[in-house]
Amino acid sequence: MIVHNDAAGNAVLMQRVFYGLRQATNEVLTTEQSLLDQDRLDVARRISAAHLPFKAQNTPWAFTGQMTPGMNLTTTVSLAYDDQASNPFLHTYHPDHDNLDATAANKLAQGAESYRVDRKIVLSFQSPTDDFASLAAGNQELGGNYAEEVTLYGTAGESRKYEVTGAFELKRVSPIDTLTLPE
Repeated sequence: MIVHNDAAGNAVLMQRVFYGLRQATNEVLTTEQSLLDQDRLDVARRISAAHLPFKAQNTPWAFTGQMTPGMNLTTTVSLAYDDQASNPFLHTYHPDHDNLDATAANKLAQGAESYRVDRKIVLSFQSPTDDFASLAAGNQELGGNYAEEVTLYGTAGESRKYEVTGAFELKRVSPIDTLTLPE
């Protein structure tokens, strides 16, 4: 997961982020590679989260809550039923899962071959323990309990929910608290 938390405590979930130089002087985190110094891309990096849907605009998902021990961050990631790039129920070149009728001329309704998917993600942060690893991490790691509720929406308002739980650990990659966005 890529979570950016700004100086005001506003956190967002990101599919990808770019880290590099802007105008060859200052380091930036940005949602667009084009905002980096194009002559210094050799020292830039892109970090991607393959489990999140690719969006050309690369707009992050806003979290509600706070990224501090004892608090939660919550967001919902939605996948349209006809999103050929990201929906796992669609396979563009498979006639049974292309979301088209038998003549391949008309798009089918939601639930016929594919479903809208909503992923409600909750990160519940725990206080660090007093063990050596936690103390040595020096506030560069946060972890806790992960919960995700996946809801599939079919025809006529039908839905089915699945729940996933586990543990998570986030590691600070950059101290930059400003996310540079396109104007």
